[in-house]
Amino acid sequence: MDEEATVLRRKEQAYLRNYVLPGNAGICALCERIMPIEFLVAAHIKRRSACSDTEKQDFENIAMPNCKLGCDELFGRGFICLNAEGTVEVSSLAPDVGAVAVYINNHLRGRKPEFWKEHPASHRYFEHHRLKDFVN
Repeated sequence: MDEEATVLRRKEQAYLRNYVLPGNAGICALCERIMPIEFLVAAHIKRRSACSDTEKQDFENIAMPNCKLGCDELFGRGFICLNAEGTVEVSSLAPDVGAVAVYINNHLRGRKPEFWKEHPASHRYFEHHRLKDFVN
């Protein structure tokens, strides 16, 4: 059954995605693996719901390419963050068994992504994520 509805649309989302993911392939900002664009998302570093309108338009710094193979889910759930030095920190509450543990240990734990060095204006958004969303 269908029902007519009025919805809010994220006007900046298409621009953000095109800015963060401009080509056919890209590099995940966290695990730094190269993959086809279909396996990457334009992920907000600071949750979009916590952003001011000005921050939502800060395309260069508010978002990063995250892979759908693990990084986006782990970052979004607060199981990983970049610490004040830009190194991937893993929450003590992150799953420590099976494929998730293997993924974290093989691709993330202790990594210092180039994205951190290349986007110093993003550091404040990573700090917000670490202080508000990182579960530890």
